[in-house]
Amino acid sequence: LTLKVRPQLFDGELTRKEEEVVATSTLELKVRDISGEGMSDFITVGLLENADNEFVYGEDEYDLPRQAYTSMGGEYIDMKIGADLMKDIRSTEYEDFQAWNISIVTEKVDNDIELSWGDVSGFDDDLHLVINGEAIDMHEEASIEFSTVINEIAIVVGNVDAYLNPIPDVFGL
Repeated sequence: LTLKVRPQLFDGELTRKEEEVVATSTLELKVRDISGEGMSDFITVGLLENADNEFVYGEDEYDLPRQAYTSMGGEYIDMKIGADLMKDIRSTEYEDFQAWNISIVTEKVDNDIELSWGDVSGFDDDLHLVINGEAIDMHEEASIEFSTVINEIAIVVGNVDAYLNPIPDVFGL
């Protein structure tokens, strides 16, 4: 068990005030077992004008560790942002794109799974789900089904071509 404690912030508050954490654009991505037998999961990403791209208590949230899901037994799907987050709010200020890397781990789920998302009209810029290098416009689709064999999943706001084909920063032989 890892217990993370953050020192108290100035003005006697542990987190930002609730009205400050309301993101301009949020997206809840849900994953479920098509058969309906496995436990489902969800994550939340979003953009906020004064957000920090690093972890900030009150903006971002840690997910349960994978061992917690294992102890529940049975079939489950565990989805995380990066290695350990279930909610990640980032800044609306970005150059080409903002991207969230998503990991999905399944236990005893041997059939297809479905990713779905709700209303994305709060995102003015392009919004794509990138699965194994293939971009899906989230403004046009509301869900996608696929097998449990996935190498890469990301949510990209902004220029998806810049994400898929980055320009190298340095040259070397």
